[in-house]
Amino acid sequence: MRKYICCLLAVAAILLQSYSISFCETLKMKYNVTKKLISFVDDAAALIEKDGEKVFEEFIKPGSIWSHGETYIIIFDMDGRCLVHTDFEQVGKNHLNLKDVNGKPIFRSIAKKVSGSNKSGWTHYLWPKPQSVFPSWKSVYATRVKAPSDKEYIVTCGLYNMKMEKKFIVEIVNKAVSFIKKRREICDSGIHSRGQNKRIRMGRLHVGKAGRDKAC
Repeated sequence: MRKYICCLLAVAAILLQSYSISFCETLKMKYNVTKKLISFVDDAAALIEKDGEKVFEEFIKPGSIWSHGETYIIIFDMDGRCLVHTDFEQVGKNHLNLKDVNGKPIFRSIAKKVSGSNKSGWTHYLWPKPQSVFPSWKSVYATRVKAPSDKEYIVTCGLYNMKMEKKFIVEIVNKAVSFIKKRREICDSGIHSRGQNKRIRMGRLHVGKAGRDKAC
């Protein structure tokens, strides 16, 4: 009996942790459309966590709560293969190397965001709207989930031209600062390396001159 109770407590702790992460993510957002998108993806992930792969069919039914207008669920396996999409031509395709018009790796960026302890995150990139050839900004919320089969999936949903949340700006600024810092370290390393090479050459010149003076 004690072992059974411990198992129940462990399961409850995992569910509570997942709920806390989702709830905290929602609290960070200002706009209702953003909060609804987070809840939309988290609800789909919870369904997969509970019932597994058999619910994939529910996500592609036209007119269901999971597919209406620009709001629909897309699911990938951890290798980038698309498993669920309202555009059936995308199902089965590998998106591992898919990039936007600026060369940003879309799936790899999403996978990186969900690889941490929070298991969820936002990715922003340029992509044409359906029936359009001109790219628009698309913001995608993704979360990583484990099905009863022990297989992991990435559940996503995105919207075009979303209102800019403070969290998005902070992430972009932090990424820019990190990039500049890294570039500066590389430059400083190069300058230091060139300085060392110059001192070595000067040292050799000095030694060579001293040797000639002594020989004379």
